[in-house]
Amino acid sequence: MELEREHITTDKNEKTILFSKLKLPAFTPYWHFHPELELTYIVKGKGLRFVGDHIAPFQEGDLVLLGENLPHQWVSDGEDDEVETYIFQFSKVVFSQIPEFKKLYQFLNSSERGIHFTNPSIELIGKIIQYESQNEFQQLLLFFDILNLSMNENYEILSSENGKGNQQIAKHSERITKVLDFVLEHMNREITLTEISDFTGMTSPAFCRWFKKSIGKSFVTYLNQLRVEKASTLLWEKDLPISQIAFETGFESLSNFNRSFLKYKGCSPREYRKQFSLS
Repeated sequence: MELEREHITTDKNEKTILFSKLKLPAFTPYWHFHPELELTYIVKGKGLRFVGDHIAPFQEGDLVLLGENLPHQWVSDGEDDEVETYIFQFSKVVFSQIPEFKKLYQFLNSSERGIHFTNPSIELIGKIIQYESQNEFQQLLLFFDILNLSMNENYEILSSENGKGNQQIAKHSERITKVLDFVLEHMNREITLTEISDFTGMTSPAFCRWFKKSIGKSFVTYLNQLRVEKASTLLWEKDLPISQIAFETGFESLSNFNRSFLKYKGCSPREYRKQFSLS
């Protein structure tokens, strides 16, 4: 599977917004990008979300706005019977041509690294769900309302500057996708630099330079962050011993797991689990 530029098939003379409601058995790896902006709302499902060089768990209620040509994918954890999502894809050009949309246009520009709405309001989610039942004119007005509400929501920026619309990703899309798929498949065991370098047909130093330039962070950092995010999901989903979670996510020792978890989450695995149990 290659990183693909996704071509939106709608006739731009007929539709300002392309809306899709998808029900699938699972979100499978599909590392891709497209020139349209995208607003994605997860109705059902959980797993890991990849946006540029950012990795984080997602679950029901996840709402993200993606900028132009920002690589992304959602990958299910394999335990759902079905996933469901609402997707809006659109160009921001129309907003640049209307003076009254100046503030909204600036907000859309800020999505170039991806925006995660941390606690979207009931009103905003209600309008997203209501969208498909409206006629075309009502949908257009409702979508403007959705974007207007979004500007006032709390949000966090996802990818770093290094991960946004990286031209290196497009240039070496097939190799990058193969590496990311390999890591996802084998992250529960040791992956050495020698192994992954051999897999790509490169020397270890050359691979390290290429990966950091392509993804925006070192391979070791990327792998450890991926494992920590997977472990964080297991900590609040499963009543498993912390040591078991550490080994199931590829850490060779509990001490290494604890250090890495503290580095990326700001607390110990035990404290993290306690926070979710209290909430």
